[in-house]
Amino acid sequence: MAVVSVVKLSELEGAKRIDAEYYQLEYFALIKKLQFVNAIPIKKIAVPTKRKFKPIENKFFNYIEIAKVDLSTGEYSTSKIIGKETPDRAQWIVKNDDILIST
Repeated sequence: MAVVSVVKLSELEGAKRIDAEYYQLEYFALIKKLQFVNAIPIKKIAVPTKRKFKPIENKFFNYIEIAKVDLSTGEYSTSKIIGKETPDRAQWIVKNDDILIST
């Protein structure tokens, strides 16, 4: 059986998003729960930092693969990579207390 939901034009976030996947019923339920507990957006408590990473060809560094970050505990593991083999995704320097967000 197909599930159908209707979204009012006023709920389309100023027409910034019109893709159906974004407006799933479970997401609306999650938003209601977050509002109920007075949750605030992360952008109101965290300051974006941009520490650009420039690898040195023959020097090793610790790389954090975002897929290896445990979302429930925040634990992560690093891989030691030499500069000349740096993945394109390695763009930022991470420090203690930073919040990592996948884009």
